[in-house]
Amino acid sequence: MHSILRNSCFAAALAMLPAAAQIPTGVTFETFYDVAKISFTQPTFVGPVPGDPDQLIVIERAGKVSRLVKSASGYEKKAWFSVDPDTATHWDGVWTVEFHPKFLQNHLFYVLYRQKINATRSVIEEWKADADLANPVKLRSVMEFDQKGIHSSGDMKFGPDGYLYSSQGDRQQSGQDLNETWGKMLRIDVDKKDPGLEYAIPADNPFRTQAGTRAEIYALGFRMPWRMSFDKLNGDLFLGDVGETTHEEINLVTKGSNYGAGIVEGNCATNCAKLTDPLVAEARTAAQCVIGGFVYRADPTSKFYGIYLFGDYAIKKIYAGRLNAAKTAFSEVVSVADAMPGNVSALGQDGRGNFYAAMYTETGASLATQIYRLKHAELRPEASVGILSRTSPGIQGNGNVTSDAGGYRVFSLDGKALGRIEFPSGPESGSRASGETGNKSGANVRIFRDENTGRIRKFILPSP
Repeated sequence: MHSILRNSCFAAALAMLPAAAQIPTGVTFETFYDVAKISFTQPTFVGPVPGDPDQLIVIERAGKVSRLVKSASGYEKKAWFSVDPDTATHWDGVWTVEFHPKFLQNHLFYVLYRQKINATRSVIEEWKADADLANPVKLRSVMEFDQKGIHSSGDMKFGPDGYLYSSQGDRQQSGQDLNETWGKMLRIDVDKKDPGLEYAIPADNPFRTQAGTRAEIYALGFRMPWRMSFDKLNGDLFLGDVGETTHEEINLVTKGSNYGAGIVEGNCATNCAKLTDPLVAEARTAAQCVIGGFVYRADPTSKFYGIYLFGDYAIKKIYAGRLNAAKTAFSEVVSVADAMPGNVSALGQDGRGNFYAAMYTETGASLATQIYRLKHAELRPEASVGILSRTSPGIQGNGNVTSDAGGYRVFSLDGKALGRIEFPSGPESGSRASGETGNKSGANVRIFRDENTGRIRKFILPSP
């Protein structure tokens, strides 16, 4: 990862905006497993397991995918499966594992890697495992891309709409070419198949009906998009894009937008009518590589609630940004962790909303690597309050949704209104939720995270 990212970043310490009191600083890190027994080589990903908030998936670039499983004696590293990407160069490797939104029912997950076999290609594969993750097996290749450029595929995530989004690095300034998938954000439906494809094109993809374009494209104009994530509350899509010579970017990706790679780096100054500026565009004056991150949503009472945390590979820092009301820029950006022990290759979260950093520590010619958990009094995890099973139009085994009003649905049992469930945006979907309790406007509020879709829900009980 040192070569992957540093070779793309000739760059610069962030010229950050003044610190705001609302965003805490002083985030530290801790090991949470026995480092004498567990280690990783070039980790590129750390992420959660659906239905098990105490388990993590870790990917090592050369293709080993492991599970960190919590037991009474601590965490254990268990081999899960491996992919041979034939890592001939530092651009090749396994980047992401993403679970299907209905994994708890269908046990499907997806793997993204770049492989060097005869010709370089990037691959999205569909896999299946048992309910306990045992016996993983590859089912099919969903997408394959010949790649003649050097910028690696970055990430993939299921969106709140159930579609699979994938960020792809460019090749030879291809970010503006709508005939190419490179330098784009792609969006596909893995649950259906169009003729001749292993997937379907969503009906509202912006270029679906435009002649001479790839219908998979959701947004364009990226160089080396490394890590992406959806805000669990409202579905906002954040993406870190590694710059070339002048700027590093964090983008808020929207359907059909053009983020300028191949035309401009950073904020546009002239002929900008068709371009969307990044949330952050920082000049490069020293080594820097912004990799992206996640919005913190675990505890609504935390000072980090709604704050986007993202890493910088080259200068070994963690930053935090607050989105402005117009969603056009960060109104505040601060460094919250200034002395990470290695190059931050990826940030991740577990099922409770804890943050983790995968990183490299350079020791001579070798790379000793670990996964660290971020620590701060305000980085609190979600507190479990059990499971709600929901099926539209009711709440399975507990009650029924009897009416809609003001963005809320009333939750009742035996004809008695017990409370209301707020759906901040989008349709009701998914079947499982877990969360925590809080207090808002005199009402008892439980904040639920849908384990299938990642959306945040609110169950509000009547005031005493």
